[in-house]
Amino acid sequence: MNSQKALGRKLPRGLQEDRGTERHQARKAHADLKEKQQQERSGITKEERQAELTKLWQETKDAGSFATKLQDAGYILAQGDSRAYVVVECVGEITLWPASWPE
Repeated sequence: MNSQKALGRKLPRGLQEDRGTERHQARKAHADLKEKQQQERSGITKEERQAELTKLWQETKDAGSFATKLQDAGYILAQGDSRAYVVVECVGEITLWPASWPE
């Protein structure tokens, strides 16, 4: 007996059908679209941005010098709303830091 019938309640429309792993595809497509739009606005790919930020991080010894290097490269290190820090590009694009970096 499924729990929906056992409780005598109807699940919300989005939960009525078990789509398996397919349910994650919409989220991935949305993320890909966001990255594509960010690339169009900034002129730099996600991979290029990751490589540049990683290089800047590796060239510094402390947070202060990292913030200075970021600023020299056209970025700003800022406090995020839901993350400790984000990197803001000169065109206003926000990059999550360091979650967006490769492992």
